[in-house]
Amino acid sequence: MPITSAQGIDLLRKFGDRAQWGIPIFSLGYAHGKGKTYESKMFLASVVIQQIAIDSIKYLTRVPRPNGKGLSFPSGHTTAAFFGAGFYLAVSQNEENQFTKTSIRATLFVLAALTGMSRYLSKKHWASDVAFGACMGTCFGYFAGTKS
Repeated sequence: MPITSAQGIDLLRKFGDRAQWGIPIFSLGYAHGKGKTYESKMFLASVVIQQIAIDSIKYLTRVPRPNGKGLSFPSGHTTAAFFGAGFYLAVSQNEENQFTKTSIRATLFVLAALTGMSRYLSKKHWASDVAFGACMGTCFGYFAGTKS
């Protein structure tokens, strides 16, 4: 029995709810497994700072969600998912196996994009919320994973 578009959007929404945590946890696990202690500590600090930034921007902009329930700008789910992808991008710079590194990076960014799409299609966020969250998360994640 085929699924309806509403069921498909609900499945995508549930995926996004899990991916917002799964992608960053995978990336942190990778860094920890590679002995990147400094980057792992920066990950944790950056997550806190990023959440404060998201909440502050939501409070200051007061953009309502498309469904009218709560504040919209920026998308926290999208920001978290792209944070994980950006963090992996940074901490995997010295990975020897180019194919593996590239495949995982591409997969994480596609999964993060699906997370953003889930927020838009389920009418939780506007496209601008998702786009800004993707940029913000990637930047926070990349800088958290860069040792300089």
